[in-house]
Amino acid sequence: MATEDSAGSAATNRQRDFEYDVALTFAGEDREQAEQLARELIRRDVRVFYDKFETARLLGEDLYVYLADVYSKHARCCAMFLSCHYAAALWTNHERKFAQARAFRENSAYILPLRLDDTDIPAISDTIAYIDLRTTPISEAAHLIESKLKILQTGGQVRPAWEDSLVTYAQRLSKQANELPGVPLYVPVRYTAQGGESGDFKSRICRWLNEKSDPLVFVLGDYGTGRTTFCHVLCAQMSEALADKPSESMIPVFAPFREVERLFDDPDPLRQILY
Repeated sequence: MATEDSAGSAATNRQRDFEYDVALTFAGEDREQAEQLARELIRRDVRVFYDKFETARLLGEDLYVYLADVYSKHARCCAMFLSCHYAAALWTNHERKFAQARAFRENSAYILPLRLDDTDIPAISDTIAYIDLRTTPISEAAHLIESKLKILQTGGQVRPAWEDSLVTYAQRLSKQANELPGVPLYVPVRYTAQGGESGDFKSRICRWLNEKSDPLVFVLGDYGTGRTTFCHVLCAQMSEALADKPSESMIPVFAPFREVERLFDDPDPLRQILY
């Protein structure tokens, strides 16, 4: 039964920015699988506590105290490699006790069990759902943990798949735009419209986008005046907004004229651009 304190603690943790997304606890004999998972999670931009990656930070520390803090305070969840070696090792029992205390205190799915064999582990119930690494590839285990993290961070509200696709697209587009040489050095430019109106160019284009009135805008200027760089800057800005709020933002599509004919030869050009 959840108390008010445990329910409040779980809600607070959804908003808290932990130092690590996942802390791995495992026996030395199971290090190979643990390191494979750690590397796969890092590849997915998950922040992982894995002792081999923390050698400099651990140097000189009282590990009894330091590890107790990691497993009880500093990670959003704990991935626990359960095996006969895990049950027998002193350090894993120390880590497990602090992880279990955290799970009990918050009444939440803090411990994510990964089974390597059927050894009984004290206080780890057989009814707790687990990942069986005897039949589950490490890549799939990493995907499941990544998905669970999203659930823990949102309180169970998971973004639909189409929003995830848009976020991935936006992040890729933003990265590509920001890596172009002119974008970080962009200097704001001014414009003059046909009617004589003038002002900051980017502010005017953003206003045009928000007005959603005229379907087209043509940007004219001499060679070297920064039209292409401006489009990259605008694309980067819109991509960042899309990644932040995919259900509320416009979708930028950057298509140079020299590629337009090739794109529209495709029966589904938008899918080619987005995916």
